[in-house]
Amino acid sequence: MSISAMTTLSLVRDTRNPMKSDIGAQPPAGPQAPSDPPGDGGKKPSLPELLAKSLPTEIIVPYTAFIAVLAQLTKPTADDPHPDQLLLYRWLGFAVLVGGTAALSYVSYRKKATAAKQPSQAKDIGSPLVEASALTVSAIAWGLSIPESPLLTKLDGVEGVVSLALVSLVALVINAVLAKTMTTAKSGG
Repeated sequence: MSISAMTTLSLVRDTRNPMKSDIGAQPPAGPQAPSDPPGDGGKKPSLPELLAKSLPTEIIVPYTAFIAVLAQLTKPTADDPHPDQLLLYRWLGFAVLVGGTAALSYVSYRKKATAAKQPSQAKDIGSPLVEASALTVSAIAWGLSIPESPLLTKLDGVEGVVSLALVSLVALVINAVLAKTMTTAKSGG
């Protein structure tokens, strides 16, 4: 849902400043639709609303399930107290999470932008760079912060807690800066 919400926001930003009601809205059909302002009194989206929508749930759900399966396969037993943590698969899953988030963001935006524009304007489609960056940063933070992540399987105790806090703080700061950019039109309007 959030890749969809953020790419809709990017599509709106192609033509005007986004409003609170644009967050999570489906883009209206037709070539002029994204430039029509919503009837919400002109309120800009808030930082918490933008941060909440920057979590790419569409790809985080399968990644989390994949990591949970790996965690079950690597549980210590009496016969094998230190099993292989399948670190390569954890990092490959993380790479798919990050790359998939960026790719899905771009594909979703292109699909919506193409549908909203006249065929003669198709070459003028912009880019969801800020929104895709926010989604990708959130995916990185999620992927490294969950308990069975590739990062935390090798870190214990204080190292793990500090690493988790640092990753989360850096992602929050980056996404807060990106969210500020998401409240204005791409042309500076």
